[in-house]
Amino acid sequence: MPKLAKRQPSCRSLQPPVILPDGKKFETWDIDQPHQYERTLHVDNGNVDASDDNPGTSHLPFRSINAAAQAALPGDVVLIHSGIYRERVAPIRGGDGPDQLIHFEAAPGADVTVKGSIIAPPRWKLSQFGANIWKLGVDHSWFDEGYNPFDLENVTAAQFNSMDWALPERENPLFSLPRALVFQDGMRMSQVVDTERLCSLEGSYWIDRIQGEIYVHPFGDGVPSTAMFELAVRETVFAPRVENLGYIRVCGLTIEHAAGPWPFPQVGAISTTRGHHWIIERNTVQQVNAVGIDIGRQRLEDYAMEYGFHIVRHNRITDCGICGINGFGPGDGDVEFGLLVENNIIERIGFHAAENLHECGGIKLHCCNRCLIRRNLVTDTIQGPGIWIDAYNAYTRCCENVILNSNGRCGLFFEISFKPNLVDSNVIWSAAECGILEADGRGQTFAHNFIGECREGIELRGRQTDRIAAEDCGEHSVLNNIIIRCGIPILQKSFRPSELAGNFIDGVEAMLLRDPLTLTWSNPSNQHGVREIIPTITHDIFQRPRTANAGPGPFGELPVTNRTYDLTMIVSPDPKE
Repeated sequence: MPKLAKRQPSCRSLQPPVILPDGKKFETWDIDQPHQYERTLHVDNGNVDASDDNPGTSHLPFRSINAAAQAALPGDVVLIHSGIYRERVAPIRGGDGPDQLIHFEAAPGADVTVKGSIIAPPRWKLSQFGANIWKLGVDHSWFDEGYNPFDLENVTAAQFNSMDWALPERENPLFSLPRALVFQDGMRMSQVVDTERLCSLEGSYWIDRIQGEIYVHPFGDGVPSTAMFELAVRETVFAPRVENLGYIRVCGLTIEHAAGPWPFPQVGAISTTRGHHWIIERNTVQQVNAVGIDIGRQRLEDYAMEYGFHIVRHNRITDCGICGINGFGPGDGDVEFGLLVENNIIERIGFHAAENLHECGGIKLHCCNRCLIRRNLVTDTIQGPGIWIDAYNAYTRCCENVILNSNGRCGLFFEISFKPNLVDSNVIWSAAECGILEADGRGQTFAHNFIGECREGIELRGRQTDRIAAEDCGEHSVLNNIIIRCGIPILQKSFRPSELAGNFIDGVEAMLLRDPLTLTWSNPSNQHGVREIIPTITHDIFQRPRTANAGPGPFGELPVTNRTYDLTMIVSPDPKE
């Protein structure tokens, strides 16, 4: 039987309480009081007296974060002072409980950046391809434990063999490009497949795996002597090498330049390494080859591990090649995953053209049992859905998110689930295909969402794959949604008919602005429509109590004349900042 994390006795309800589809309150293990520290270890690579042989006091700090990570004990805080730290932080132990975490956090007012890159040495030479093309030999001294992303494919043959759905992309040259990223003066360069494209595209690079050389065509036709080039050389940036560590908190750091693989496996720039009970909060994760944060079991084949119950909140995750937040749960509908993913800002995810990998998206979670995904702002997703809740979910709620400008298949995708789950009170605007997509499942509820300017509003696709029989699809509840300016408001293809009631598809007027992020809308026809009260939806998107006569949509009211809502207030400010 799987060995999985158990709910802790210190669990408490959120305020206001959030009711899951089984009628029970979602609870979190995080203690509702300021963190107490047993000992403070200081890291300050700007201090001339810093050394990894020091005791880590304020006067004799460690030079690297990883040195402090080896020394930290339950209850300790590793306080990191301003600086750029080029290293992998790999804790060797976790905490002992909610009041005995090991904390890694930026010192008050500090600007801390941890990078998986090195500065390229000044050994560039003009290449044989022209006056603006320069080359640099790969040096194996750059790499940790032999991990060489300049000679590792984004998706290896072994990965393809474990992901049969991705096999049609095996011959796609983008999937076999090396994992390494190159940056010029902080700008990510574009990797190309051949020298012809290299010569024609300013700001590009090509890797000759046979000769072990990097070629760059600089932005602005510059020369390496006047620019700083950074090479992403590490698979991950903050991740234990030991599996199954728990009670670790990562707070206030900027994490960037990880050169990990495209999933599976899921390897984030911040990775819990199949741990449990982490708090990941107030970080910026950006410019990574594949995954920003991974919080699950990582591998398809491994169930026997204690993991989950992470809290991921108030982070900004941007410019990740494949996925912002990845998490693969237990794969058993009776075993809890227990995630709380809330109040994150996730932007510009999916810069690799890899949607057919089917692991892309702003947030991509699998097998969520009693999880809560709420109040996240997901914008400008390039490949994949804004939020994708995939496969065998149970009693999970995805609510009060704002999903804008999804250029992939949909704004929100909910898939292959047969136990009750609830997708409610989300604002989804301008998805290239549909606002909400459901496939291969039965008995899900989609309620009180506000969907605008999509090709389709809500699509109940029915059977999409051969994993289930067509007659097992359908019987969903689509209730009290507002759907405007969508070519097809509700498209139902399921074998079993679904309940459609109380949805407004005419008579509502709305306009969404990005700067400032506001939604102005009205119900000039003063329509009320058929409404079904859903007991689990007790509050509107602004966490105001929902009254018995509240109409469709997430706002708890139906304004006859224009009313403007500040959508930035949904992703609430961090009260600790």
